[in-house]
Amino acid sequence: MNKLKDWEFETIKLSFEDIILFRFIEKENQSSVSINSALLTSEKGVVTFDFCPLVFGRSDLKENENSDFKIKCRKVGYVQIK
Repeated sequence: MNKLKDWEFETIKLSFEDIILFRFIEKENQSSVSINSALLTSEKGVVTFDFCPLVFGRSDLKENENSDFKIKCRKVGYVQIK
């Protein structure tokens, strides 16, 4: 959902450049590509996408060191598909 567009849903395509870490672990009988929450941080020039973050309370997310799906890179781009 895009806050700048009155919370409308958007489909976007992300592109990652200068990838430092790509971690994807698919467990048997479990969907690892269904994203229910995501943590996005930028620190010291490194952008982190953690698609399996630790969730505390209703909205407090922390990076999960054992995340099944995480990408760290130096640059991110995106295009809106629809």
